[in-house]
Amino acid sequence: HALLACLSLALLTACGGGGESSTSTPAPVPVVVEKLATRNEAARFLTQATFGPVDADIDRVMAVGYAAWIDEQLALPATNVHRTHWQARDQELRAADPNARASGDHVLESFWKQAVTGPDPLRQRVAYALSQIFVISMADSGVADNTRAVAAWLDMLGNQGLGRYRDLLETVSLHPMMGVYLSHLRNQKADARTGRVPDENFAREVMQLF
Repeated sequence: HALLACLSLALLTACGGGGESSTSTPAPVPVVVEKLATRNEAARFLTQATFGPVDADIDRVMAVGYAAWIDEQLALPATNVHRTHWQARDQELRAADPNARASGDHVLESFWKQAVTGPDPLRQRVAYALSQIFVISMADSGVADNTRAVAAWLDMLGNQGLGRYRDLLETVSLHPMMGVYLSHLRNQKADARTGRVPDENFAREVMQLF
């Protein structure tokens, strides 16, 4: 309600206060004081913003408030944890068997490890939510054959997910895994002379889903 009040006040000020002279002094913007969360409220908030809180997480939200906790999460640096994890597991497997290599299971292993124990649960929760919109699937053979790149895809969603949506969409568009999954890799323009038409799979998903 406080946010709606602030927005209404801003609109009235921009419109001249509903008939007041444009030279009149704008009304002061009210200071919004955040109500401290109860334990149940903090737990509910963290259940939505993370993959599940522990007592220390709940205590932190109760102590600093929702906005400060979110600011703390936004200030944490993005890291390429999933690709790093995949590469480390790949090296371990190759050391034991030169023919072995890491797989999609190790991408999922990294995901769950970071979701449960990582220092940036908000970033990981947002990246997971975005992965349900910007979908690539290891059920697709072209994606499944490149699980190191799948790990890099998850890192990309984490790196870009808390920034500008325009930047995220561009990075998604240029990522090789999306090019493979939605078949626009090496896409060519239409050519009326030869009858060639472009692959519009990705363009359709941009308009319908992304």
